[in-house]
Amino acid sequence: MAENYKKRISRLTAILTQLQTRRLLTASELAEKYAVSTRTIYRDIKALEQAFPL
Repeated sequence: MAENYKKRISRLTAILTQLQTRRLLTASELAEKYAVSTRTIYRDIKALEQAFPL
């Protein structure tokens, strides 16, 4: 379980960094890059939105 948590934190950080570069990627591209489903990417984006509200 700790390993999955570390993977998710790493992925969230990488996605956040990717979004900050202003280069747009689709959820499918991110999913392929991080070897997860697009649904997982959408969950990750939602988690980032909740962590950093505008």
